[in-house]
Amino acid sequence: MKDNVCSCEKLFEYIPQIDRALMRLRNNFFGDEYVSKCKSPVILRHLKPLEEHASS
Repeated sequence: MKDNVCSCEKLFEYIPQIDRALMRLRNNFFGDEYVSKCKSPVILRHLKPLEEHASS
């Protein structure tokens, strides 16, 4: 995303990129939540060390 910041000249050109990035993050989060509830636990990326410590 940082690489795309320089390629946009106006704010209205940058907003759709932010929306797409947020949509991908939300999709990944809710996909992991579904898998955790229905199949096996999924460790979230930003909390991985803490969750591994708690599970041991």
